Amino acid sequence: MKADDAVLGAELVDRADGRAADGGLRTSLEAARKRFAGRTGKIRIECHGETRCLAAVDGAAADARKAIYVAVGPHAVVVQRGEGRTERIVEVKADAIVIVAAQESGAGAGAGAGASAGAGASAGAGAGAGAGAGAGAGADEGGHGISRGWFFVGVGVTAVVGGFTIASGLDAVALHNRFKSNGCASGTGPTPADCGDRGSAGERAQLRTNVLLGATAVLAVGTAAIGIFAVRWKDGTQARMTVGTSHGIGAGLEIVTP
Repeated sequence: MKADDAVLGAELVDRADGRAADGGLRTSLEAARKRFAGRTGKIRIECHGETRCLAAVDGAAADARKAIYVAVGPHAVVVQRGEGRTERIVEVKADAIVIVAAQESGAGAGAGAGASAGAGASAGAGAGAGAGAGAGAGADEGGHGISRGWFFVGVGVTAVVGGFTIASGLDAVALHNRFKSNGCASGTGPTPADCGDRGSAGERAQLRTNVLLGATAVLAVGTAAIGIFAVRWKDGTQARMTVGTSHGIGAGLEIVTP
């Protein structure tokens, strides 16, 4: 307390909790709790059973087997788990715990996930959740491919254009059926005076459908190519294109897991 070392003081108070203490020591503990309250938090390293797990906080070696007391604010954390290395910048809130999960051996650096559990402080919990989300985004989009969001945009656009294609095809079929049912296609007997206009409308509908079908196919192939060759899927899933036809119309995309 004389040195005003909040980190060491908070750790010593934690060690003393639950131990028998006389009146003088109890008084000192209460005074220390009040003095250091809200000035420290903890960083906890998760090595998932790895026997060789080394950690450093702000360049100083730390014991990865227990919670590490730190001052409130940003800290640089490095964890070596086997051959895997995790480097993170974390924001520690007052009385909160930030969890840094060491990556598996051989994985890319900096892909550890983080979360915080507030000790009665909702601000600490919010900060940890933000850290975890940022780490997840980096793992999805960093290094070896583009964001998978582009693939899903392509899927959505393909689905919309495919819907228009189906609607246009159904309209073309309906126009053709009406053309035949009204005797315009027979070539014999009396025919309606507007058969020429009906025939032109049917041809336009067929041309429109063919154009939309081609656009749908191009979008499907392009989206599948993005999903297969450009997107980095961290969980091992792959995009695969399937093209089916029903009366000359139809294309689809699916995501499959090997």
